[in-house]
Amino acid sequence: MLNDFRDQHLDEILVCNRTRCGFCHEECPVYYEKRIESYSCRGKLQIAKGLIHGICEPSPALVDRLWTCTLCGYCKSQCALQTTEIVEDLRTSLLEAGTPPVARHGEIMSWVEKEHNPYFEKHENRAHWLSSRHPLTDRSDLIFFAGCTASYRQPELNKATLAVLESANVKVGYLGEDEWCCGSVLLRTGDRKDAIQLARHNLEVVQAQGARVVVTGCPGCYRTLKFDYPKLLGCTGLEVLHNSQLFSQLVSDSKIELNGNVAGSLTYHDPCHLGRHCGEYEAPRRVLKSIPGAETVEMRRTRENSRCCGAGGGLRSAFPDLSLRIAEKRVLEAAETGADCLVSACPFCRNNLKEAANSLKMARSLSVLDLSELLAEVV
Repeated sequence: MLNDFRDQHLDEILVCNRTRCGFCHEECPVYYEKRIESYSCRGKLQIAKGLIHGICEPSPALVDRLWTCTLCGYCKSQCALQTTEIVEDLRTSLLEAGTPPVARHGEIMSWVEKEHNPYFEKHENRAHWLSSRHPLTDRSDLIFFAGCTASYRQPELNKATLAVLESANVKVGYLGEDEWCCGSVLLRTGDRKDAIQLARHNLEVVQAQGARVVVTGCPGCYRTLKFDYPKLLGCTGLEVLHNSQLFSQLVSDSKIELNGNVAGSLTYHDPCHLGRHCGEYEAPRRVLKSIPGAETVEMRRTRENSRCCGAGGGLRSAFPDLSLRIAEKRVLEAAETGADCLVSACPFCRNNLKEAANSLKMARSLSVLDLSELLAEVV
């Protein structure tokens, strides 16, 4: 059942089983809440070993452990092993062997296949966020990949990104209804086969527009387009940027004129897909430090040691209460800095952290904004 998975990952799994250092435990967002070994990365690799050797079967309890993970990558930052890849590949192998999807994941997978988004929205509404105030062309060297989350749930983020780019006279194209889900949600939850179909479609339509560069405001889309597509399809020939990287370059080149001032202090939350998964920690910070009047303060855990917001890896859709508790821990850490505003550069982080601030009744004392929103206020 797991022959390919065993051939690819058994050696690394055995290394973990022999050393059992446990460095992955300290800030694992799920283990921090559960305090049960099988919820940790080390525990998951023990389960993987048992499944490979036929010592155990993928019971509902074991499947629960394997999918109760944000895939934040903290374990990987503390370890030489490819831990997140192992968990992702194990999920894929189990689903392909007939293990039923967890919780709502099956419904989401079916909807993505049908309507090309995970939010149970009709595909024909994908471009409804785009107003006449932001006219875009379908042909450009630079394509804006809007993503599902901002298109269907947080359109203000797409509009903010475009407002910043317009202020710098950057012309961007947009695929409109030709844009499909990037496939990140499927890859993280184990549906690689359908994710490949999404990737193939998106690559074809981007290339048909003659684009050379793709920019997106979603770190999940960024990681998927930049790193997963080449793994799934081979060389794409595209340069992929997160909007924070493009903003940083435009600020450095003096193409963005910052006129406003920010009242109060800011603290930055590193999105897992942008930071630990892709290694981008500095571009958002450079942008924040360039804003007139901005005072930035760092949380105790930042960059590769940053706490996860709790929204990734399919955790929020399958285990929303746990996801919110994880986000609350991060909001409390942000509040410790005395900052007035918690800034991230990810629609998933923004949404989960904002909900956590509301649940803690801290929304008035600690606002939560995306980097694009904040920058759009001062250009």
